Amino acid sequence: MLQPGQLILSDVYELLKDTPGKFDVPVRLRLNVKSHSWADDQHPALVYYDETQAKWTAIGGKHSGGTLAGETDHFTKFAVILVDDEPTSEPPIPVPTDIAGHWAEQEIESAVAKGIIAGYPDGTFRPNLPVTRAEFAVLLNRVLALPGGHSSSFEDQGDIPAWASEAVAAVEEAGIVSGYQDRSFRPGAPLSRIETAALIARAARLPLTNKERTSFADDAAIAEWALPYINAALKAGLVEGQSLNRFNPLAPITRAEAVVLLARLASLR
Repeated sequence: MLQPGQLILSDVYELLKDTPGKFDVPVRLRLNVKSHSWADDQHPALVYYDETQAKWTAIGGKHSGGTLAGETDHFTKFAVILVDDEPTSEPPIPVPTDIAGHWAEQEIESAVAKGIIAGYPDGTFRPNLPVTRAEFAVLLNRVLALPGGHSSSFEDQGDIPAWASEAVAAVEEAGIVSGYQDRSFRPGAPLSRIETAALIARAARLPLTNKERTSFADDAAIAEWALPYINAALKAGLVEGQSLNRFNPLAPITRAEAVVLLARLASLR
């Protein structure tokens, strides 16, 4: 019943009862621990034998005065086994290999470390890759920590991948995303800079009062419906233009740009 390297520190006790099911109130057990030395990164633990997986499973317990006490909600075989301590900290998350010297290097490193966004299996981040609408919904949901448990009402709900479904529903419920006129969400479509400005302004709950034209060189390309969002986001310091004083409203937002916008949004909360 022991795995290779496991050391048992007590007798094995099999406890039975004549009524099926688990206890409503946990039962406290106290087992004698055999005298034995162990390493600094080990400790004795109360364990039960899992018949389905054919292995001992730890349930903790407190070691004191030669005995180990713990609680269980069911009866089976019990013993005390020497186990390794849990790591005190998570291993560091590797820094992506392709962001050194990038203008958003610091923000990308911070977002990856916080678990807001992840790199790719090959160790890259690909900062210039466009972000889809589904991906940005997931990132927004992580930053805002929106309540879940909802389902979206978009006509193309079936096209939303499972990994993004809950996030899309959450940002819709929060009034951040409303979809297109045909009630579609279009999860795989690249998110444009103009759409991003609207989502960021809504997420930050900015007042939308300024409908004036902007001073960008390509202002004529900015749709009228987006002016209140862009002006509000500009005033709050959440978005900014690009080179040659252009906003480039229809250009897709990149992964690096998304990370920077989300970092600015988080700083307002």
